[in-house]
Amino acid sequence: MHALLPEAVCAPLLAEQVFDFLVCQGNQDQASLNQFITVAVAEKAPALQTADFFSERAGQSKPEALALFLHKVKARDPLAGDEKA
Repeated sequence: MHALLPEAVCAPLLAEQVFDFLVCQGNQDQASLNQFITVAVAEKAPALQTADFFSERAGQSKPEALALFLHKVKARDPLAGDEKA
């Protein structure tokens, strides 16, 4: 558990419309509001970490290496469904 938070509850203040929406969504998932918010946060955290990872990797990229790699790709017609629109 986070060192600065008590082991009890972290109760966010939600606008009434947001609260109502989350309760409705939780009911559809047969989950309590707490469960629904916990799952949503648990899903969001890795997404943010992934975005940070790719941002960091992009900063380390070498355009000349990409150009060399792409130069090795054989010229051919696109697969069915991959054509330009």
